[in-house]
Amino acid sequence: MLAIKKTSISALSLLAIIIAIGMAVWFAPKLITCANQARWHALYQDGQQALEAHDYDKGISLWSQILREMPSTGADSVGYADIAIQLERFLQPKYPFVTMKANPEKERLLRSACEIYARELGVNSSEAVTARDELSTYLQMQKRYEEASSLIRYSIFHWKKSGEKNAVGYSLYRRLSLIFAEENRYTEATKASEEMLAEARKLNYQGVALSIPLNFLGCDYIRSRQYEKAIAVLTEAMECETSSNHAPVIPMCNLARAYDGMGRTSDSISTFKKALVLLYKTDITGNWKTAETELQLALVYVKAKQYSNAEPLLRHVIKFAKDQLTKVNLEHSEYDKRILVKDCNLYLNPAQAALAEIEHGS
Repeated sequence: MLAIKKTSISALSLLAIIIAIGMAVWFAPKLITCANQARWHALYQDGQQALEAHDYDKGISLWSQILREMPSTGADSVGYADIAIQLERFLQPKYPFVTMKANPEKERLLRSACEIYARELGVNSSEAVTARDELSTYLQMQKRYEEASSLIRYSIFHWKKSGEKNAVGYSLYRRLSLIFAEENRYTEATKASEEMLAEARKLNYQGVALSIPLNFLGCDYIRSRQYEKAIAVLTEAMECETSSNHAPVIPMCNLARAYDGMGRTSDSISTFKKALVLLYKTDITGNWKTAETELQLALVYVKAKQYSNAEPLLRHVIKFAKDQLTKVNLEHSEYDKRILVKDCNLYLNPAQAALAEIEHGS
């Protein structure tokens, strides 16, 4: 009897041990996961504070540590993608939001985010579409245009397949148009802009919202020398902005360009002059748009050999560009300096060349 009792106690003890081990095996990963998640959360917050304080090296290091520890599959994979998509924007500390040079780690993070979001949230999820758009933008800046446009076309294919009626298609066609235009593929850019406008009309865009795709398409028509079509859509864009009590400066300037392309010099000059009247009252770009329009009008004057009208405009543009160059100082990052100098030269060089032509011609 005593032997049986001892055996029963031993069996119960063994069962208890087995249960305890089973519970430990079951709970331990969850406890470890909770502990990991708490540490990752703390690292994330510390990294975010460092980045907000512009201590990019520290912030990047902390967020990179999370990604080295966090699995890219399973329950935490979406969190991995969320951090990856944020981290890639800060991989070049001096220029956190602009990438000009190839960065393999940035590309790897973007591709990981694209894959994870598509797998876990769906290929048409806003997260997956946004990640592909950011990867496409990066590739575009590397002049890897075919890869960039392929990603956007992939998003468009799945968006169409889903049958969804939202602004996603509008945004995708806009991106595709920009890529093609930068690559000087104006026929494809025009087709993408026509699709963008069609989506805008389906979404019942009105006023300034509708003028944006109209203006995009007008510029593409100008680049592809379809001037009659350009005039039609740009005139509609002006009407849309006017109906919203918005000064239609941008479509008006592009309309003047279309007239110039057709050889309608008088119409081009009068339209540019109307745009300048509005700009002198409303320019909020620090006079950059005003200078651009003055330069465009001056060049039309030069082409028409109306030198006396062109010269004061050119001199004003040159003074403006030189004044902007004097504002480059030590407070600007190297990237900001390069961009500002490049922007100024876009005005300064053609203005000086046109002025030299006037002086030579007269």
